[in-house]
Amino acid sequence: MYGTRGIQAQLRHDRAAHDGSIIGDPARATVVRPVPTGHRARHDDQDWVVYTRRIERGVDAVWEALASADERSRWVGTSRPVDDESGEFLFTFEGDDLLPMTYRLDHVEPGRSAGISLRDPGAERSWRLEVDLLADGDATLLRVEQTIVNAAIAPWVAAGCEFYLDRLVAHLEGRELRVHDYDEYFLGQAEHYRRLFPVQRRSEVG
Repeated sequence: MYGTRGIQAQLRHDRAAHDGSIIGDPARATVVRPVPTGHRARHDDQDWVVYTRRIERGVDAVWEALASADERSRWVGTSRPVDDESGEFLFTFEGDDLLPMTYRLDHVEPGRSAGISLRDPGAERSWRLEVDLLADGDATLLRVEQTIVNAAIAPWVAAGCEFYLDRLVAHLEGRELRVHDYDEYFLGQAEHYRRLFPVQRRSEVG
């Protein structure tokens, strides 16, 4: 879906923001700099935030970490099927205060791409997440996009995705997951995403 050149260009930008590393210096495993890497995009008549990661594992291993329920439970949360025909499944993000929600698998091309959505009864549009994988030698370029359907919660949603993506990278590369703390991600990244997705005042709408 996306060209390697564009992903590599965004990856270089992300690396620069992290002073040479997506998740920090492995020699300083107790310190993670939750610098925001997401940028805003507009397509399909929706606003998206886009992230890229380069993972030092092959595509098959990265896909397994995304597609396998057992693997997902190690870095992001637990899931179980609800309706195989519709592609719906119940997912609970790791964390004691998070409730399960019903998502739908919209499309999948094993080893390459997948898309899921969440329908919020109070929202005009569904939340969507798109994932693409590209081989980069022995490594994998991972591109993730999610829609921002409500600018008011963009800082929470976007920082949360950064948090889980870095946990995914740490899991696959054999690094410590506990150094990643969601509160630190939110505190370090919220202002960036507020600027990317400003909340419009009523007088500015219409």
